[in-house]
Amino acid sequence: LFRSCTDTERRCPVYEATYRSDGTCTYVGYANDEYIGDYKGTYNSYDFTYLVDQLNKQEFFELPLEFSSTSRQETTSVEVVASDGVHVVTTYNWLSTPAGLRALQALIEQQAYEAEWEKVE
Repeated sequence: LFRSCTDTERRCPVYEATYRSDGTCTYVGYANDEYIGDYKGTYNSYDFTYLVDQLNKQEFFELPLEFSSTSRQETTSVEVVASDGVHVVTTYNWLSTPAGLRALQALIEQQAYEAEWEKVE
């Protein structure tokens, strides 16, 4: 997951987060967040199974690569690496993002708060 804002007044967190099936994760915080820099961590691997189920339920792999918007307030890209390839979906405005994809984005973002992070020196 990559997230950033183009609207500087919103001050949303700018970060990249990666979650693996074995329960390990990495996080790189760039701005507007308590976690700035590189982190590694763990999370409940059962959450990964749930996330995969939700990706399939929301037909993530059938979504277009981009949902464009006339108003670019934030950029959120969800990249999923699976055994049969990589699929990336990018959105630029929460309001123009389909509800199912918003739910996936929120689920992925929640993992950033649930994981146990350790700063990488």
